[in-house]
Amino acid sequence: MKVRNLRDITTDIDEKRDEMIRTAQKYGYLHESTIKSSQDLDELINEYLLYTRRQHNRKKAFFDMAKGYCSRLLGKRFKISI
Repeated sequence: MKVRNLRDITTDIDEKRDEMIRTAQKYGYLHESTIKSSQDLDELINEYLLYTRRQHNRKKAFFDMAKGYCSRLLGKRFKISI
């Protein structure tokens, strides 16, 4: 699976949400097409959440490493928050 950037994911979410709304207005909320669009939207939102969680974890790992390095270098404890 190709790693996508946040802009692509959010664009796809916006497009799928619009598609789902149009489908619901045309066929109703319980129509098979509307439900499929909703499920596709759920998958995109999950992809977004996974992406943002990974980015947060990368930043946290970097700051933890930097904090440890600064502590060893200066012999002090640093409080770095993200």
